[in-house]
Amino acid sequence: MRGQIYSLVTILIAVPLMLYLAYYMPASQNVRYGGIEKIVSDQIKMFEDSIEQDFEKAIGISGKRAFIAATGDVISKGVSMDDSMNDLLILLTNGTLYGNESAVMYNNTFSDWNRKIKELNVGYNLELQQKNITLANKNGVSVTITMWFQINITDKLNTSRIDKELYKNMDISLDEIEDPLFPLNTGGYVSNSIRQHPYPYHVVKIGTGSITSNDCTGNVTFDAGDPLAADRILVTNDSTGITGFRGVVSENTEIPSVSCYVLGFAKAIEKINYTVNGSGYRELYLDNQSDGVWSLPIIEAIEHGYYASFSSS
Repeated sequence: MRGQIYSLVTILIAVPLMLYLAYYMPASQNVRYGGIEKIVSDQIKMFEDSIEQDFEKAIGISGKRAFIAATGDVISKGVSMDDSMNDLLILLTNGTLYGNESAVMYNNTFSDWNRKIKELNVGYNLELQQKNITLANKNGVSVTITMWFQINITDKLNTSRIDKELYKNMDISLDEIEDPLFPLNTGGYVSNSIRQHPYPYHVVKIGTGSITSNDCTGNVTFDAGDPLAADRILVTNDSTGITGFRGVVSENTEIPSVSCYVLGFAKAIEKINYTVNGSGYRELYLDNQSDGVWSLPIIEAIEHGYYASFSSS
């Protein structure tokens, strides 16, 4: 019951109090009615904003639960869905799958949210309606839910009114939901959760040097005094006298006292720093064959089984 209603508690407290003060505080008639209209209109606007924010959270919760319910049904029965998008829409709207109630969707459908909001006794006339709900695959690891949402709110005396129609477009991530293809294709013996590839690319050649030696991999550092030098690849503008590092990338061509290096890489500090900060992936690969410095998050993707989408080309 608590899953979908987040921001209306303050409204339940504030509205009756404000209306009580507005209607019953002794004041002159003109001031009193002017104050009432202002207070009521402000509170109605606050109420409408709160409903709108709450509805966005409700979409996120209901959407995630619908995918969990559908996945659980596929895995338990060992049969894929006939019309997945339509079946998911039915789960979202009335909480059933093939005519059976889903325990996962109990009290968490769009209809449930609509009912619970209307049951709140806040002293206003309230009408809510959702229509034209659609689902669409976004990138293989998230789905977009779109709908029209209508709100009509009036106070009991008809001094203020809000009529609003909204177009909601929200992405539901499938992260951490079990991928049903694994148990379906292994007789239930293998399972795997969807984890989206967290980096903006898979393979990037950051740049090339003019003098190279051997191949090595390590986390980047720009500190020549790094205490973890043996596990790091130093990026510097001057490799003179550098020792103790797993690898060195330098803007000049002075041979360092390490076995793996890429030298003569113009603007190495600027380019590598930009790539590392932009992606969050800190490992570099120095490649003697291509004379290049590479960023290869695809290695981590393979090790951890990340999910990613690729263009048709």
